[in-house]
Amino acid sequence: MTVDLPTYIPLNEATRRYRIGAQALTQMIEKGTIRAVKIDGSMAVAETDVKNTAYREKFQHLDGHPIHLSGAARKYDLPRGSLSRWATAGYIEVIGSEKNRRLLNKADVAYIRALIESTGGPRKGRALSRILPE
Repeated sequence: MTVDLPTYIPLNEATRRYRIGAQALTQMIEKGTIRAVKIDGSMAVAETDVKNTAYREKFQHLDGHPIHLSGAARKYDLPRGSLSRWATAGYIEVIGSEKNRRLLNKADVAYIRALIESTGGPRKGRALSRILPE
């Protein structure tokens, strides 16, 4: 069995690479949003946690904006069946319905698309749960 261990990067590198302030990262560490360790007296953070947080913030302006499932599939170039399964599983918030069509949270769809792209694009058979943060 293979276990994926997180890669930790220095706090100052995370701030530079992901354009998140040191104070904001420190608050996320205190809240438990991102994992951190001390190495030789310096703080290091789990890179995947910081990256996922940066992507989430990037799409915050879309939060609460509805998009039909079929429209989301076209706009974000994602399979309709996958979007439907992800919504059912709770990865994508279902905001409501309109004429028997599910309305998805546009921020969730955009976030998932960005995560998929950041891991090398969509690959058949790869579970979404393997790229989403815990």
